[in-house]
Amino acid sequence: MKKLLSYWKIILVVIIVGIIGLRAYQRFYAPKEAQNIATVPEVELLDILSSELSSLEASCRVEPQSNVLIQSETSGTIETIYVEDGAEVEEGDLLLEVENIRQRVSLQDAAVAIDTAELALQDLLDENDFSNSGSLAAQTRAQQEAALAQAQNAYFNTDLRAYPADGEAEETLRPAPQVTGDYTCGREGEYRVEVYSSSADSGASFRFTGLESGTSTVSTTAFGTDLGNCGLELVFEDGFDRNEDWIIPVPNKRSSQFTQVEEALELAESNKDLALNQSTVSDEAIAQARGRVRQAQLGYELALDNLNKTQVRAEVDGIVTGFNIDEGNFIQIGESLGSVKTIDNFELVANVRPEELRFLEVGSMVMVEDVETVIIRVNRGIDTTTNRSRVVIEAPEGIELTENEQVNCSITRSAEITISSNGAFRLPLSAVSIIGTDSYVFIYNNDGTVSPVSVELGALFGSEVEVFGLNEQSVIKDARGLQEGSSVTLMTQEN
Repeated sequence: MKKLLSYWKIILVVIIVGIIGLRAYQRFYAPKEAQNIATVPEVELLDILSSELSSLEASCRVEPQSNVLIQSETSGTIETIYVEDGAEVEEGDLLLEVENIRQRVSLQDAAVAIDTAELALQDLLDENDFSNSGSLAAQTRAQQEAALAQAQNAYFNTDLRAYPADGEAEETLRPAPQVTGDYTCGREGEYRVEVYSSSADSGASFRFTGLESGTSTVSTTAFGTDLGNCGLELVFEDGFDRNEDWIIPVPNKRSSQFTQVEEALELAESNKDLALNQSTVSDEAIAQARGRVRQAQLGYELALDNLNKTQVRAEVDGIVTGFNIDEGNFIQIGESLGSVKTIDNFELVANVRPEELRFLEVGSMVMVEDVETVIIRVNRGIDTTTNRSRVVIEAPEGIELTENEQVNCSITRSAEITISSNGAFRLPLSAVSIIGTDSYVFIYNNDGTVSPVSVELGALFGSEVEVFGLNEQSVIKDARGLQEGSSVTLMTQEN
């Protein structure tokens, strides 16, 4: 009996320990593992290369040029059908629209964002426009320049007086001439005045040198005589000495008031600089505002691209055939919705894996039996039956072709993202992250993390933008939500 009781005690202890361990795992380890799994995004890489890749060998089928498939670049419900089966259309005509209320609203919001950013930028520029008398900068400058002019006037004109040229004490001489008026020439220096006897009404004249030079007659009236053209006048008292020379320093640094007016001028100059700096918008703030405009423009281009994907248009002139769909039908990306029949000429069709599309573009060279031709259309959609994408090649001249015949095509593959003549790469807008005034793309590291690379942006080309500052490397196609050191997993592609 005692052995049986001991046995059940052991089993009970084992069960209790197991429950405690399970709860500890669920509390401390399982949530972390789930969080780690949930927070690691899956990303797709873009290969950045500056050289061409090798050719893609493909089997091309000869088809009538009339069969240009009608496919959608997005999934959704058909909202409006604009043509009927058998209708004649021209290249670019709108055939149908997928429900796109969200895309239209996004485009409108993006347009408003551009207007808002541009108005904010213009407001900042207007504040710095000194030619606009109503701007804060112009008003501040006018106020400070008036205060500075007043301080300069006091600096040059406070306590101007004549001193004996020989340096004798003033009280031993006859009264000095009085200096009146305002000195306006803004140059520092002195006047030397030499009085001499003449036939003037006062019996004397004077010559002056230094800041200005010339001669004039002595005046003992209240109106005085001009001392040059800078605004000063001299008034001599009756009984003036006809053989005395005088020095008039401008400004009068001998005056007991000079230190005060000098400090006032320095303060006015300092106040002007400080006030202008405080009233004008900094270059950094303007650069940030320009960055917000650029970011808004990129957002608009992306929104427009998303809207365009909801509109299916005719790729060539011709007749719509096999267009047996109705409004309200749900369609998939790349689903064949019919075709447009054109002239009875042939073209070559290569069905390639979707991942090969990034190396192919309209105009890429193709060799068929040693005759050169080019790609004329690349269907980005994927046929759900074959899981392949159609690449249409212009029929080469001089080769006899038969409908449904299979011929070998050697397609020259270009790099996914190739360098242009100005040293830039064209990347999708989604690959660029703008933070403040700086632009970045993210590269994938071998440890499964990402790192930002600073780049310069160039011109916009639809849903793509020129990027400067990249080397041959792989960047992440969609940078949204990524930060330096973020962990990611690479998207796998089916063959």
